[in-house]
Amino acid sequence: FEFEYSETGENRDFSAPSLQTSMFNMHLQTPFGVSGLQFYGTMGGGVYRERLDNRQETSFGANVGGGLKMSLAGPIRVRFDYRIFTLRGKPLHTRPQRLYVGLNLAF
Repeated sequence: FEFEYSETGENRDFSAPSLQTSMFNMHLQTPFGVSGLQFYGTMGGGVYRERLDNRQETSFGANVGGGLKMSLAGPIRVRFDYRIFTLRGKPLHTRPQRLYVGLNLAF
């Protein structure tokens, strides 16, 4: 299980709204293999807020995705993650996608 908070900034030049998400997710993952790789799938839901100029939409949303965790040193891992969101209500973009890379700590 995980709780995730994410925020993407607004870009007025491209009429791209900011997006804040707060999601609870479940993971299904493989055990670490010999090469230190672990694949996972995830799905969950929560709330979001989309803003562009004076327009704002806050409602519920869901996400599904997957990724890869790669062991670096001891409990430190790098994580590659891809998510597709389904936003309810009246957002400007109902199916935004996110790709990110980050570090995490196993415990």
